[in-house]
Amino acid sequence: MTSQNTPPEQVIFVGGAPRSGTTLAHALICSAPDVSNYHAEISFYQGLMVTLDYGLQNWSIHTEDYFPDQAAYVDMIGELSTTILNRVAANLGNPRILCVKDPMLTPRFPVLAQMHPDAKFVTVTRHPDDVVRSRQAVHENLHGPDSFTIGDVQRVAQEYVQFYAAVLAGEFGDRHFMVRYDDLGDPAIQQQLAQFCGVEAFDMSQLWKGQKIRAGEPANSPKLGGAIDTSSRLGGLPADWSELTGAMCASMMRQLGYERR
Repeated sequence: MTSQNTPPEQVIFVGGAPRSGTTLAHALICSAPDVSNYHAEISFYQGLMVTLDYGLQNWSIHTEDYFPDQAAYVDMIGELSTTILNRVAANLGNPRILCVKDPMLTPRFPVLAQMHPDAKFVTVTRHPDDVVRSRQAVHENLHGPDSFTIGDVQRVAQEYVQFYAAVLAGEFGDRHFMVRYDDLGDPAIQQQLAQFCGVEAFDMSQLWKGQKIRAGEPANSPKLGGAIDTSSRLGGLPADWSELTGAMCASMMRQLGYERR
């Protein structure tokens, strides 16, 4: 049996490229007393985005028979999304602010902003070399040493550009906050982020509140559950990988304010 379904006053989506620091940003926001506890990715929500895509891709074949126009279809998906988020909030104890994260939702932020005109969005950025290096570590935890190849470097770099390009092209008004992973420990940046989220401040004693440790999870960083630490623990990329990453991400790096290494 679930709790009474009381809608949250505010919904915040946290995203960014995978391995960009979204977990830490989510935990930081969730440390505030009015915000839901920290939880893992809301990955099941991606299924709703698949439904959205499938209906639009097959619009002239099937979907248009059921709706007056595409806007009505998108509105329906938005209503379903609201129902899901409200139920999630109820299951989490009816927090005033519901904060959820999933990096894979990041390219969807513009359409989510349309479906949820009152929602807020936090996008974490990180140098692409560090993103690729972290992805390499996770991949090799799963598949063994030296299993991450230059083809994987290309794939991750392409995804990096795709994710951030989608966000930068979105229309959010004042409902979007971009923050660098390296700045998450800066008290001034934390205060700006807290103000954006609608809370007075974050509570470092409540960082990771509600966290469930899942033993053996290959994506878990050793930093998970600890104090904020944005220092590098993995070392740099091989020179040829860094050169490739820099070339593929050059335009996006300029827009995000990063320099090639």
